[in-house]
Amino acid sequence: MMKTQDCDHTILYIEDDSASIELIQLLLEPYQRITLLTAMTAEEGIIVADKYVPDLIFLDINLPVMSGRDALTVLKLNPKLQNTRIIALSADAYQHRIKQALAAGFDDYFTKPIDMQQILDVITNLKA
Repeated sequence: MMKTQDCDHTILYIEDDSASIELIQLLLEPYQRITLLTAMTAEEGIIVADKYVPDLIFLDINLPVMSGRDALTVLKLNPKLQNTRIIALSADAYQHRIKQALAAGFDDYFTKPIDMQQILDVITNLKA
């Protein structure tokens, strides 16, 4: 999906599981002023983020080839993305993993299965 000029916010979801992507697409469908971009690899996500400069990135930690943690490092080095919030998504709910991810620079950490209300809360709190 391409960013449109009448869009208020752009969200990028980097996830290798197509079912998870479909779930977020369904969740965001009613929000006409939000553009959802998706990428199934970290490498693709980095390219999309650089091109469209999303307001928010949901980033799966366990991605093939390049991990979400490695992708975070690359994304944080991009000056265009300095105001982009990046939230980790992972099925790993161990407290030490969450602390490691936050220490690495993620703005938040959400566990799977995805809590829809948690996602909606983040989206409604995006700056206008």
